Parts: sequence; C-alpha cells; structure tokens
Amino acid sequence: MLKAIGYWMTGLDDELQPAPQELVGEMPAEHRGRLIAYLAAGMIHEQYLGYTWCRVGCQIDPAQLGTKELSDGTWVWPEGLAHYVREHRILLPEVFVCDALTKPSPVIPGWADKNGPLSEHKVPADERYWQQWCSSRRAPQFLDELRARRLAAKGLAAADSAADTNQKITELMREHGLGDANCVWKGCTRKALAGRYICADHSVEKDEDPRHRLAQEFGKLLSELNAATGLQPIRPQQPRLTGLIARKIAQFSRLLRRL
Repeated sequence: MLKAIGYWMTGLDDELQPAPQELVGEMPAEHRGRLIAYLAAGMIHEQYLGYTWCRVGCQIDPAQLGTKELSDGTWVWPEGLAHYVREHRILLPEVFVCDALTKPSPVIPGWADKNGPLSEHKVPADERYWQQWCSSRRAPQFLDELRARRLAAKGLAAADSAADTNQKITELMREHGLGDANCVWKGCTRKALAGRYICADHSVEKDEDPRHRLAQEFGKLLSELNAATGLQPIRPQQPRLTGLIARKIAQFSRLLRRL
C-alpha cells in the first residue's frame, strides 16, 4: 500500500487533513530544490477530472496545480504538491524527504504499465501516515478555533437558509396563490398551490448554505493563518502590453477624462 502525503483540508468540517500553513518551515535551498524536482518527476498514479485550488490563496491558475496523483512506488502525492514546497515553504515528512534526496529518480521502469491510471491492479493509497505525522505538529488551539468557527458559521448558515426558504415560499404563494385542495405530501396539512398538488413549502428547493457562510469562514481562517505564518499569496505577474496597445489605452483614457 502506498503512503499518501500532501493532501489538505477542504473545509471547516475537515479535522483530519492539515492546512498547508501549519507545515511552513525552513530547509536548505539545495535540498528544497532537489525535493521539488523529485515531486515534479513522479510517475502518474491516478488522473482526475476536476481541479484543486491553492489553500494559501494564490491566484495561480488551478490547471497549473494539475489533475494527477504522482508516485515513486512507495509514496503518492498530488501533482500540485511541488507548488506548495516551492512557493510556500511547506515541509514534508522526514522519511519521504530522505527518500527524495537519496533516490536518483522517482521513476521505476515498468511500474507505470502495471499501476498507471488505467490499471485494474492499482496499488491503493493510505492517508493515515500523513494524518498522524501532521497531527503531531498541529497546535491544539488551531483545532479549537476551527471547531468554534464551524459552529458559528453553521448557525449563520441555518439562519440564512431559513430566511431564504421563507422568501421563496412567499414568492411562490404570491405568484400562484392557494388552491382548495390540501397538499398531498404525507403528513402535511397545508393547502396546495393553485393548480398544483403540493404546498409552497414542499415546492421549494432548500439551499443549506445560500450565502456560503462555511466557505467564507474557511477562507477567512486560511487568510489569518497566512498572516500568522508570514505567507503572502502569490499574485500572477501581469503580461506586459505592447507599446501600441499601451498607447491606445492611454489615448482612450485621456479622451474619457475630457468628456
């Protein structure tokens, strides 16, 4: 079984996986460079359809983080892990780093043919080592804060959901009005909407988090971790405009100021 490393928490409900900000640390530049090269050269273990996103808040194109899992036959990691090690000074388990610094390459001849994305005999991956290694480095205060944020955000989300549902019900009743028959939903004593068999309450598709409170609070928590660890989200460099385009924009700006 492969040992999985480099997987990050996905939201306020995730207490098993770490945030990358919890693993920031220093490493000799030569070692970090060799580790990055090793991560980037891994063999393809699995291919996925969706993209991930940088937990530090980078404006990096998600496509650059990749859609694959890579492996060296012992370990497996997401394709974007090299980005975190290179750009955000993330540390990884010492045993893995030792492998990466002592092995000439993560590629094993013939391994990809037997264990690649289309293989029926793919070696499974186990995240327990990664989770245990990370848990020994996590501050208890962070988990307390995570739980407090989750409870607060879920309370606000429930209130938002109730308000959103009531608004939808009011709009449906205003649009259709009530009929004479009762709602056919089992146990419901309300009147059905005019021309329908069910009431407004059972016609509404309820959104558990209409204002996305959980995602917003998770983003705030990650931003605060950035500040605490000194991480700065990397902004993409704006491409230089050609001289002609730049002059045209300047002329257009001057014209607008005269209007």
